[in-house]
Amino acid sequence: YRFPSSIFMDEVPKGSKSRLRYLKSEFSGQLPASMQIGFQQSTEGVFHPIIDRVKRTIRGAQEVNPTFNSRNAEVFDRYIDESECHFLIDLATPWQVEKHYEESHDWEVVAREPFLDLVHSKFPWKTFYVPFMSAKKNTYVDYLLLRSKKNVMRLPVIAA
Repeated sequence: YRFPSSIFMDEVPKGSKSRLRYLKSEFSGQLPASMQIGFQQSTEGVFHPIIDRVKRTIRGAQEVNPTFNSRNAEVFDRYIDESECHFLIDLATPWQVEKHYEESHDWEVVAREPFLDLVHSKFPWKTFYVPFMSAKKNTYVDYLLLRSKKNVMRLPVIAA
């Protein structure tokens, strides 16, 4: 769990195998699980997509996933093998213990964005954005989207 952010995936289309999963790393606590969202239509008899989606999301957020535990103990069913991945999100840091996927021949970088390194950036620059100064005063690492060269999957083309 090396990316310090939240991943919000829209509802997966029916029949799609797209799922967010994790690769084993040095982190040994409990990882996020998929929110369980029901697919029932509203009980009022009139189908309204926005209202139904909000209701399903609230219901899903209120349900307790049976795999959660109060000890933050590791749950192994959230991991998959690297060979099963088509895409990988990684925060590449010079001090990481885990594999540097961006240096592997099996992965290609699709997107790279700077990500603020809080440990090596100093106050107040890491707290407040100051045009032209923040980029000079802060330290950044790479936030990467990588695509497997073995499990080739095309990204959808979005027409403008």
